[in-house]
Amino acid sequence: MNMKMKILLVGSGAIGSCIAVLVKEAGYDIDVLELKSEFADIIRDKGIHLTGAKGEHTMKLNAFSSVDELPGKYDVCF
Repeated sequence: MNMKMKILLVGSGAIGSCIAVLVKEAGYDIDVLELKSEFADIIRDKGIHLTGAKGEHTMKLNAFSSVDELPGKYDVCF
């Protein structure tokens, strides 16, 4: 995958959060669409914290709570 691609992840549940953090750590440009605004605020302000087989990771991400807030077009959405 092209590292310059703009990626949007829809939903930040357990699986989405893990994917978002690991994709961001790998150097990709990823944003999160989380419809619960309080969760989007936490992702932006405090980040997502993961603990697991790959160690501990905390990552702040761009997070939006509405499609209308998205800054532009994305190459990949999932």
